[in-house]
Amino acid sequence: MVESNQSYSNERVRDLLVDLFEKYESSFGKYQWPWENQRWFELVFCILSTIDEDYSADSKAALATRVLVDLGLLDIHSLAESITTDGKSDYSNPYAMHFRSVLERVGFEAKEINQVFTTICETAKTLEQSYKGKIQILLRHHTDQIVNQLSKVLHLSHYLGEKNSRITILRWLQNILNIPILVPSQGLSVLCETTGKKPEDVLAIVDDLDINVALLDEVLNRWVQGK
Repeated sequence: MVESNQSYSNERVRDLLVDLFEKYESSFGKYQWPWENQRWFELVFCILSTIDEDYSADSKAALATRVLVDLGLLDIHSLAESITTDGKSDYSNPYAMHFRSVLERVGFEAKEINQVFTTICETAKTLEQSYKGKIQILLRHHTDQIVNQLSKVLHLSHYLGEKNSRITILRWLQNILNIPILVPSQGLSVLCETTGKKPEDVLAIVDDLDINVALLDEVLNRWVQGK
């Protein structure tokens, strides 16, 4: 029988989830994007490789992305702050100078560096202003629109009902695309019952940890099986 406790703080739920993620981390390998910041790094690589017109693993874009990640120069908040109030890139701050020097050292030309830096900073600013600086919130927002469209196109609701149609499409997208969406499950229900939290509370905590919420389903199911 699951012990119910209505007094769990967000910190206590966070600690529980961290413990569970650490316990079952060995299973993360089958997920392409276990950590949400990896999706952001991939977007940066795609921007760089589009400018360079080289998508190979040993391209300037790939090298620059790896170096920027290793040096901690892809922080969304810091990049967003590199856009001034009048919409121009601030090349003078130390963060921007360091970022641009990496691109120069791997072989990007000055014009390309300006284009890349402005594009990445503007993208980061959009994420910061509209999606709480979280790539997963951006994807989740637009996934909702896709789910609604697919539900109509595939007519699943005619056979499964609206609720089950949505759950089916959500799980399908999660399985094939690693979309960071929260799908109703027994594990989630048990966690909410145990901690007194709502699903949206759990989602906010997982987002704060920057762990792909697609992992939550598997981790919680293992947790429930072991209780």
